[in-house]
Amino acid sequence: MNLIVIDKCSNSCKYCFASHEMDSVSTNKMSRESIDIVLSYIKKERGLQSINIIGGEPLLYDDLKYLTDKLNKSQKVKSYTIFTGGVFKTNKLSDLKPFHSKLSFLFNINEKKDYKNLKQYELVHQNILKSIFCGIPTSLGFNIYKKDFNYSEIIEYCKSYGISVLRVAIAKPTYGVKNSNIPVPEDFDDISNRVVDFIENVSKLNIQVEMDCLLPKCFFTNEQLGRIALLQPSIINYLGKCTVAFDISTDLDIFRCFSVSTESRSKLTDFESIKQSQDYLKIFFNDRYLKPNIFDKCKQCEFANNQSCWGDCLSYQNSLPIENTHEYIMETIYSSLESEKLANIFELLNKLPTQNASFNLLRAYYYAKIGDVTKAKYYSQKTINLTNDKTISNAACKILKIC
Repeated sequence: MNLIVIDKCSNSCKYCFASHEMDSVSTNKMSRESIDIVLSYIKKERGLQSINIIGGEPLLYDDLKYLTDKLNKSQKVKSYTIFTGGVFKTNKLSDLKPFHSKLSFLFNINEKKDYKNLKQYELVHQNILKSIFCGIPTSLGFNIYKKDFNYSEIIEYCKSYGISVLRVAIAKPTYGVKNSNIPVPEDFDDISNRVVDFIENVSKLNIQVEMDCLLPKCFFTNEQLGRIALLQPSIINYLGKCTVAFDISTDLDIFRCFSVSTESRSKLTDFESIKQSQDYLKIFFNDRYLKPNIFDKCKQCEFANNQSCWGDCLSYQNSLPIENTHEYIMETIYSSLESEKLANIFELLNKLPTQNASFNLLRAYYYAKIGDVTKAKYYSQKTINLTNDKTISNAACKILKIC
């Protein structure tokens, strides 16, 4: 869970994926009332929560001490991490020192030449050292946005500060927002070779590499993947599909992540629980999502066809229209089956995932309708094996009885 506590930033990253959230003239901040509302939701959750405090720049947030005090006292909060660009007054770290039993810092760093000036660069590294000297566990994050990124510089920082975890991301766009500094999928082949070299060299220092966002399954070659699986096996989990990051904005808007924050925003208070709101975001995107249309090769890819790979971030999609949703396709198929207009159903069924019980029940109905008993039985049985829903299961059993 990410709490966006302020929408202003003291940094100027060219690849920023949140710039559209910080376009307003006035500064928006999460109120104490909103903090208390979020904590009331956290209190209702079953398990312990890990919270990320993000922005903008969280160290510009006046009520950061109030928030960390609340999080520190909450029995439902396991840990919380402040994500910072590092450009803030160093004395602010002393205010947070009493809370470091649950607190950690993640400094998103850039190459030296990407800072506004030398003074800003030096301040960032001064604050990294101060954070560590305050006894606060500190890690680094690095966003890759150009093909010739200087990973040697980042590795030197890891050595200097005794870093044990490095969070790495390929910079992503925001859906519907243009940014010429963000790499395009055509750049991935060039970037991937350098990423592998980066991972190799970081691994020599026994540093754990965590990926911040998904990568397409074709980002690395099979040979590269074999090496990565040996060096940093957790990276494999970031290939193909993403999870719900779940961001809560200053005014309690919720969205899946910054990359798709322009789509389907709701209020946390519209839901009874955090889980319910997370499930809504998951359903809205995951269950509506079709085969990727990012690369030409997606059209023939086995992983695109079985939908175990989304091609890449949702923000790269050419479109997310209603006609491109599972709900729309299901309604069209139902309508066609009822009206006996079967001509286009096969094509529509191929757009639906193969590991979903409801979709396979539709396939069973279709094949029963056209008299293909073998396939009708197959998809009926597959439906039953994929679900605990008795209504769906009983419907599949009825098809089996008539086949």
